[in-house]
Amino acid sequence: MHTLVPGAMFGVATDILAFIGGFIIPLRVVLSMLAGALAIQVFGNWWAVSAGHFERYVPGMTIRSELLQQRYVWMSVFIAAMVAAGLLPVISRPRQLFGIFKGLAKSGRLAHEERTITLWPLLVTFFGSVILSVTVFKFLIPDFPWYVIGPMALLWSFVFSLIDARAVGLTGFRVEPPYVREGLLFMFGSGANIWFAPWPVPVGASAWVQNFKVAELTRCRPGSLIKAALVALPVGVLANFIYISIFWRIAPIPSATYPFAQAILPIWAFNMSFWMSTTIGGGGEAATFAAKIFKLDWLVITLAVFTLLHIWNMYAEKRNIRWRLSLIGLAVGMVTPIPFTISIFIGAIVAAWIKRKSGVDWFESFRNVIVAGLVVGEGAVVGIFAAVSALKSSLLN
Repeated sequence: MHTLVPGAMFGVATDILAFIGGFIIPLRVVLSMLAGALAIQVFGNWWAVSAGHFERYVPGMTIRSELLQQRYVWMSVFIAAMVAAGLLPVISRPRQLFGIFKGLAKSGRLAHEERTITLWPLLVTFFGSVILSVTVFKFLIPDFPWYVIGPMALLWSFVFSLIDARAVGLTGFRVEPPYVREGLLFMFGSGANIWFAPWPVPVGASAWVQNFKVAELTRCRPGSLIKAALVALPVGVLANFIYISIFWRIAPIPSATYPFAQAILPIWAFNMSFWMSTTIGGGGEAATFAAKIFKLDWLVITLAVFTLLHIWNMYAEKRNIRWRLSLIGLAVGMVTPIPFTISIFIGAIVAAWIKRKSGVDWFESFRNVIVAGLVVGEGAVVGIFAAVSALKSSLLN
């Protein structure tokens, strides 16, 4: 493919979980993800190679290698796309956002009946944890400016929580604008210690949103879920040490027995070393390259494009025009490896065909059963083969 279209990527993920995503995700979101993937990973990379922006491109690169390297080209676009997709729907509908907080404030009276958490414990927990995290970070890295990390920990954690939770709710995929942490440390930090200090900006809210939603659907109290997580945490940490020691006895990590770790860990080590070299002596070349990948003009253009698309979506919604793009789907498609996006699109086509043949009522009634059966079936097969492989390796060694 690189012979005809240099830089372009294309593939199909063979994981059944990628295909069944098309059964769950709305077709409009799937089409938006496909548009985002094609715009960046096919036509965008092709243009970037032709224009000389994709300096790290090598003909014949694998999809995995090109995905890692294209981040240095599109980093500003990814950041702007995620921020715009997460904030524009909220900013344009302030009444809805105000209504959410108003509902939380009033939920104290109905907390027992609706099994919700009142607003004040949430605010105290959030601000308290952020302040404590920033204090620990400042104690360990006293030279880092507090007026940068403090507002970042408060504002970005809230903004990213909106973006990430919305992305998971609409597409099933988590998203994270790349290298936000690295960019801040590169611009305001110095030395090697800052790369090992605990980062005080929490970004894992979407997982808890999922868990709380499942608890709500199953009539489980949020407090019970939190207590279960606190009990499971030390057990999980202990089990982690036990399982890692078992896996390590089978074969060293990384090694040919664990091909993913063997392929990915060197890349992670290279990326971490690259960013660390930007804040320590002798990293002038890396610092120059890091400055090149943050393109303000690309960021502004991306924000403008997403704003125009959002204005069109609002107009089309009022006029009942069907041709609308999902902003979060477009942004997720940009950063999701294109083989998974293609597989989701194929799954959506299959789901649409089944719905047409079997009828909408039947499909809506049994869609979740079909998806659950495929997930459980694949999990069982993977577990069996993993156990056989581990047993085989331990016997041979």
